[in-house]
Amino acid sequence: ELWQVSDINKNYTICSTYPQNLILPKKISPSLINHLKNYRDQQRFPILSHFNGKNVLLRCAQPMMGVLNKNSIQDENLIKEYIKTADSTSMELNNKSKLMIVDCRPLKNAMAQQYIMGGGSEQVLNYQYADIPGKYDTTKKLFLNMPNIHIVSSQFEQIFLKYTLNGIKSKSNLINEEGEQKEDEEDDEQVIVFNPLDFNWYETIANVLENLDYLLKEYLLNSTHFLIHCTHGWDRTSMLTSLMMICSDPFYRTIKGFFLLIQLEWLDYGFRFAERFDVKVSNMSNELESMDSFAEEEMEKEEKVEEIGEQEEEEEDSKPKGGKSPVMIHFLDLVWQIVNQQPDKFEYNEFFLLKFLDNVVSGKFSEFINDCDMERKGFFKENGFSSNDYHWSKFFEINQNYINKNFKQLGNENIKCDEEWIFPDSKKVAIW
Repeated sequence: ELWQVSDINKNYTICSTYPQNLILPKKISPSLINHLKNYRDQQRFPILSHFNGKNVLLRCAQPMMGVLNKNSIQDENLIKEYIKTADSTSMELNNKSKLMIVDCRPLKNAMAQQYIMGGGSEQVLNYQYADIPGKYDTTKKLFLNMPNIHIVSSQFEQIFLKYTLNGIKSKSNLINEEGEQKEDEEDDEQVIVFNPLDFNWYETIANVLENLDYLLKEYLLNSTHFLIHCTHGWDRTSMLTSLMMICSDPFYRTIKGFFLLIQLEWLDYGFRFAERFDVKVSNMSNELESMDSFAEEEMEKEEKVEEIGEQEEEEEDSKPKGGKSPVMIHFLDLVWQIVNQQPDKFEYNEFFLLKFLDNVVSGKFSEFINDCDMERKGFFKENGFSSNDYHWSKFFEINQNYINKNFKQLGNENIKCDEEWIFPDSKKVAIW
């Protein structure tokens, strides 16, 4: 056994926003984790998201390098051990594998974090691993220029106002839940259809899909291990790791797989559901805020959003790290883009995605009104019920309209078949 399920984070003593049990290489000791935990923001050290049989997909938060460019030998050794364990586990000779460090942020924002907030982005030279055969000078780093939560909020406001004031119609609102064409609206309401790239929201989606296509080819075709992070490692990081898992592993295109993906990459690994949807536990008895109320609040400003420009991007690091933002809506739109391009490779469809979002904001599921596993477990304990008996996926009612009847589930032996991998096309972005 080269891997272990470790209780290194028992009682959340290492990282308050990670689960208590984590998959680690067998050779990693508690002492090593204790020494490296403070090197990354919020103690979010590198953990495993996915292993495709050859390469690992790791996630973490930014390194706290500061102006002195501090490094951590323990952090470097942990990542090295992940690579060595994956290479040893692989059924193929994997001496040609390499590491790519993916920073989801723009370069200038990472630099601002380093010199203002004490964060930063890895120095590639520290992760070249000359002691592993074939690995020296193979590590690369890539910045993805993904916008932060504040810019995503502004982009969402822009597109919502366009929808509301101009009556945009998209494929989603021109068909009913049975997938049939809706009858004409009363009074022959004028329909205005916009180009998706007229919106910053969809420009961002196109950019993410373009980068995703490149990363998937590296992961699946070029034997590349990945270390992915943004600033804190719970917004853009969750989005990117999830998209890579959906495109590379058919299991996550099943309903069961989607539930597990949300549990692992979002709930267990610390996506801040309550904060991003502005949900308070004290308001649980009331109807919680939905996507519509989010948008209605934005409309009270009574002014249209201007183009997102350079000045707003430069203000990213002067804003607080938290706040309300439609990160999950952004992720679901990205998933829908992929479903729309390859519908028969998914068991679920757009109505399933919309129902999932409705459940997230409905207030029916207490998992979504807390920000991390520690808060969630504490909430369950205070209210006297077991999280195992009250798991949200058990109460998700699956309507036949949510299922793609043309989907054919593959066995595990076909997961590596390149015909079942998805490489999204950024030129086929559509308005959902």
